[in-house]
Amino acid sequence: MIKQYTNRKNIIESKNGIIQYEYPWFIKIYNGRPIITLNDLTILLGVKINLSDLIKDKMIIAYIDWNGIGRGASRKEFEESNLVKYEDETLIYLYISGLFKILKMFMDENKMKFYELENIIRLLESDNSKIKYI
Repeated sequence: MIKQYTNRKNIIESKNGIIQYEYPWFIKIYNGRPIITLNDLTILLGVKINLSDLIKDKMIIAYIDWNGIGRGASRKEFEESNLVKYEDETLIYLYISGLFKILKMFMDENKMKFYELENIIRLLESDNSKIKYI
């Protein structure tokens, strides 16, 4: 269960008065890095991701492509700074590298059309987005 609030802290206001976000809705910030939670990825793609299979098949690697936050001070800080509340005991998230690996896998398995992938990448690369690929 996800509760998302509209008054996120990463809001900028354009010259014409329209409120915009620095990041797409599905990107959160944790320890200064952009991430996407597994819950938000499921909503974005409309498909439940089985992380266990991806880990077992070594398609994504812990601490490089994904990680998790348990209950505690860091989780509370994450939820407060991103103005969200997650009910899961452990919040699983993907770094941008993990997101791209899953998107590529979906393309390779014909679970996603090219234009759908292109739309997601376009959101990440919008003029407002502060996500930089290293």
